[in-house]
Amino acid sequence: MEKLLASLAKHRRIVYPIAGLVVLLGLSAGGLAASGTLSGSTPAATEQPSAGTADSSGGNGGGFPAANGRNNIVQVINYTDGSVKSGGRDDVTHMWGPNVGPKNEAVAFSSCVKCSTAAIAIQIVVVDAKVRNFQPLNMAEAVNYQCSGCTTCAVAIQYFIQVSDPTVIPNDVRKQVKLIDAELRDLPTAMAPKYPYDCLGINAFVDDVFIAQLKQLVGSLDVKRHTETAPTTPGASPMASPSPSSTPPVSGSPTESPTPSAQPTSSP
Repeated sequence: MEKLLASLAKHRRIVYPIAGLVVLLGLSAGGLAASGTLSGSTPAATEQPSAGTADSSGGNGGGFPAANGRNNIVQVINYTDGSVKSGGRDDVTHMWGPNVGPKNEAVAFSSCVKCSTAAIAIQIVVVDAKVRNFQPLNMAEAVNYQCSGCTTCAVAIQYFIQVSDPTVIPNDVRKQVKLIDAELRDLPTAMAPKYPYDCLGINAFVDDVFIAQLKQLVGSLDVKRHTETAPTTPGASPMASPSPSSTPPVSGSPTESPTPSAQPTSSP
């Protein structure tokens, strides 16, 4: 560049415009080279494997509250007097780090006379043992709105299994999930004749069957329960039944039966 400027200095009419241009280009090239963009490419970002093709709530990823999550949400709404309505879903997923935040939520809502409503959400997470930011969310919510003699219960179960290779779901996990899924698909039949088909019986069945099955695995268990018997839960408002076109199918489709009974609030 020095030789070029010296040569241009012999021609005073053009020295200042051209010299300025040359200096500007030289500085720009140096700056681009320093930033690593002069070659026209940027280093490729490291991509973590997907947590799943689609989460159970109909979206992709977007768990709570960490960035990499999967949602399993079960919502059962009952407006039928004298009925028992239940719904459940099990979800098994494998998740990579560094951020993992799966969400599992069971919501049961009643607005009827002498009815019983139950929601069961079971989420099994096979997670990378090297995860640094693990923030799961497990919620159970039972709501009554202008009810008379209603019992509403929700059970949310999260089970975490840490493995060195989260791309592979262990065979014993697959086996238990298959059993749980079959029982959730036809909960009244699975409960009969030992357990009454109401919130009291459903909670007992959860303890004796679902939780017992999960405890055969090596992992960490978190259980949340909520049972509501008050005519109206404080702050409750009407809920619209989910549209079939916008809500994913629930294992153990809601089933109706008479003779509900009350269930006191319990915790695991």
